[in-house]
Amino acid sequence: MRNLALIALALVWSSSAGLALSDQVRKHSGTDSGEITDTSPLAVTIKKGSTTKEIPLVEIVRVVFDGEPSALGQARVNARNGGYRTALNKLGTLKPRDLRGLVREDHEFYTAYSKAKLALLGEGELGDAGRELGAFLKSHPESFHTLEATELVGDLLAAVGKDSSATRMYAKLAATPWPAYQARALVRTGELLERRGDHAEAIERFEQAARLAEGDPLSEEQLLAARLGKAKSLAASGSADEAASIARGVISEGDPEDAAAQAAAYNALGASRLAAGDAKDALFAYLHVDLLYPQSGEAHAEALHHLADLWNRVGKPSESRAAREKLSREYAGTRWAKR
Repeated sequence: MRNLALIALALVWSSSAGLALSDQVRKHSGTDSGEITDTSPLAVTIKKGSTTKEIPLVEIVRVVFDGEPSALGQARVNARNGGYRTALNKLGTLKPRDLRGLVREDHEFYTAYSKAKLALLGEGELGDAGRELGAFLKSHPESFHTLEATELVGDLLAAVGKDSSATRMYAKLAATPWPAYQARALVRTGELLERRGDHAEAIERFEQAARLAEGDPLSEEQLLAARLGKAKSLAASGSADEAASIARGVISEGDPEDAAAQAAAYNALGASRLAAGDAKDALFAYLHVDLLYPQSGEAHAEALHHLADLWNRVGKPSESRAAREKLSREYAGTRWAKR
């Protein structure tokens, strides 16, 4: 009886080990398992048995490595969901010298990624974050994280007012063969133009991005961003009603659980109502972000900035102070807190 139990245990162990002993490339359309044999800025190559497959970066959602520490997997999820401080705490429990190959590379990337995201929210130095990402790119020129790291360097450059340098970073996304990345480059450039008040040019970029993204299932996020970017620039250009129509369409069509998209849409709606001189409707739009989507990072900071003013306009000075204090406490280093 004891021997049978040991045999059964061995079978369970070997079956579990067999399942675990593989890398996983999780895609928008399923998962490929096997051994990752190569990576590049544009693809991940995975081998299963005698079959080798190159998976384009645009199809990849996440990569999980055989034998990776659980803390790395948890940190990866935390970072992707906006829990950058939690991610860094998890990553800090691991010693890089104990990690090898792509696992160590992933640890380096998510450490630099999380620090950069925090710096953009006002926690940490933008310059230090940029240097760490630059060091990652130099050390791992064939990483499949290259484009994401490059875009994030662009974001850091934009945050310190180096728009031309940021645009050059975003242009590297446009050089890829996929509409999703080409549209993303146009959206990011449009956002730069919108922030500095060049709304006609910004609208042109957003419209180009929307044309590229239209009909491509892998470009849905970029189509959404292009529509909302256009809405903000339309509002600032005097077309408040058209801007509101776009924002309301995104809100009604979108997933209410998609915090990033919904927060951006309510902020665009708030901007359109401000442009129309409707302080009450603008307040309600921005309040949606504060109450329902506070995990949305910079979008939350933007909403708080406007709420601090709008609460005063409707005769609620204590609520105005509370919004301003929350903005200073949670997003002290952001452009919204400095305005």
